[in-house]
Amino acid sequence: MAAAKLLIDRVIPSRRGAPVSFHIRPLKTPEDCALAYTDLLDDVGSGRLTPEEAQTISAIVAKRAELFASVELAAEIEALKSQLAAIVGAAGLTSPIRRPFAIT
Repeated sequence: MAAAKLLIDRVIPSRRGAPVSFHIRPLKTPEDCALAYTDLLDDVGSGRLTPEEAQTISAIVAKRAELFASVELAAEIEALKSQLAAIVGAAGLTSPIRRPFAIT
């Protein structure tokens, strides 16, 4: 029986950690990410989340916040390419990015 359990644990590993029930605001702007950190701190302070749970969620919020800078930078690069094409008159400048980023 122990061998069967070992085999099942290898094929279908058990989840680590417990599910966290936490309502997070929509993260559509960097300001929303900052407010989400405030919500996390409030929930830790009130005992609704453990510090470890808040740390896990804050890592997700941080990755989302980093994405805004990348999207903004890509938009600025595209705008600069358009300006350069207008100045140089080169019609064949294309972006290696196949599709624009979308944040929903």
